[in-house]
Amino acid sequence: MRYCSSNPLVWPFMFVVLFMLLYMLGETADSHFVPTLERISQSLRLSPNVAGVTFGNRENDCLFCFCLLRPPPPIAVLAFGNGAPDLSAILVSISQGTAANLGVGEPMGSGCFVTTAVMSAVALCSYTPVTRRPFIRDVLWYISSIAMIWIIMADGKIYWYEAVMILSWYAIYSLVVIFGRVLQQTIFKNKEPLATTSLLTTAQNDYHTLSSRSWLHSTSLSFSGHHYSNQHLSLHDVEETEKEGWLTRQLRTMWGDAGWEEKTALQKVLFVCVAPVTVVQNCTIPPPCNNSESWRKVWAVISVALSPMTALLFLKQYDWQLYTLAFASGLILATIVALTSDVDRPPPYDIVFTFLSFCMCIMWMYALASEVVNILQSFGIMFKVSQTTLAVTVLTWGNSIGDFVADFGVAKAGLTSMATGAIYGGQMFNLLTGLGLAFLSESLKTYPYYEKRLCSDQVFSMMTLLISLSMALVVVPLVGRFSIPRLFAVPLVVLYIWYIVMFILFEMQVTEFNFLPFPSSYVDCRV
Repeated sequence: MRYCSSNPLVWPFMFVVLFMLLYMLGETADSHFVPTLERISQSLRLSPNVAGVTFGNRENDCLFCFCLLRPPPPIAVLAFGNGAPDLSAILVSISQGTAANLGVGEPMGSGCFVTTAVMSAVALCSYTPVTRRPFIRDVLWYISSIAMIWIIMADGKIYWYEAVMILSWYAIYSLVVIFGRVLQQTIFKNKEPLATTSLLTTAQNDYHTLSSRSWLHSTSLSFSGHHYSNQHLSLHDVEETEKEGWLTRQLRTMWGDAGWEEKTALQKVLFVCVAPVTVVQNCTIPPPCNNSESWRKVWAVISVALSPMTALLFLKQYDWQLYTLAFASGLILATIVALTSDVDRPPPYDIVFTFLSFCMCIMWMYALASEVVNILQSFGIMFKVSQTTLAVTVLTWGNSIGDFVADFGVAKAGLTSMATGAIYGGQMFNLLTGLGLAFLSESLKTYPYYEKRLCSDQVFSMMTLLISLSMALVVVPLVGRFSIPRLFAVPLVVLYIWYIVMFILFEMQVTEFNFLPFPSSYVDCRV
């Protein structure tokens, strides 16, 4: 525990470091990993879940849609990119053994926060109804997923085939979304244009069900040189770009198109704080290019040269002979790239950059998630707080703030179905894929099963999550007639406040979770 310290003066610094790590984890996924997955899907010619949808001149109505200029990549691929920060935290926590309760508690706490606090914000600003079929499907599937996790973990033994069942449940959900969309397209194929507009709204909902951060990825300020906006450039912008010098263009590539004066105070602070890491990431993560506009030869050469040594560092290999070999191989590869590519056109083997970018993104996110877990474990030791409590508070709030902003903005723009799809579908991905992969990995290590008992506070999180989902399943269809009543925000906020207060009282040993059902299925995991 290299972060442990009994000096109270160090605690504020650790909180700042934790916040910056969470921010960099999300930024790495948004600015590097998602574009890489898009490039992979294009190279493999994978079919998107909404094929042949043309947005025409409706770009202003779809401001928060990620696919303004082209059909979206496959939902499972993009969902993997958008859930990468949560997925990394879950996998790292459970793989460390001593932090397993962080990994199990994170998707539970995140689900409670998003389905109550975020859903209440959506209820207050939404003014359009939700699409009936996707809403009912997502809520019921989420409820069944929670029940499945509870049943599998009840006996304290998670067999490898049970982990496969968890992963398969999300795979089946993805297939239901895809084939449901294809079926609806077939039904409405010969309908009038007005029905096509309704179909487009439903299609956007299904797409964003599995990609909760998509609109934020396309509209947020990015510090990465490999993340490019999908917005049309005006003739004036093109002329200004042509007048810029080489150094100015490279700086704009690194820092993004938004000027300093256009940034808010918080964005300026984050800009300065993460600048060193941003430079290092751009120098070690090759750009996944698919056209001449996204090709940056300088950064491609530098990243290829430094990637081998960076990979050794992340793999914790400290042999100087290996570093000498990595340095030499990096120089050779960089020389090849420099000699076989043009300034304005990528080389014919540009798919290699995509593969290297994928590997380096995984290493970066895993390293950042490891530091987050280490700090949270230190907080648990210093403040004598259980890992589940840290997971449902600090880790949940840090990883879910992007979901809150994204879903609120989407609902405010009138795309309520898209917001609710992100709330339920995105959290389901973190729960099923994150825990499924982690349980499968650990069960294979300790074949044939992985021993992990549920904690009472984790069961309490499950119960709260089931209550919030049940409330949505009753209120929205029956009371609101598939419109979200604004008054629905009140019980949701009350439920989340009660949830947090009960956790605090439980940690202070003022109360116990004796009212939970099936007491033999869980244990007390408090410090």
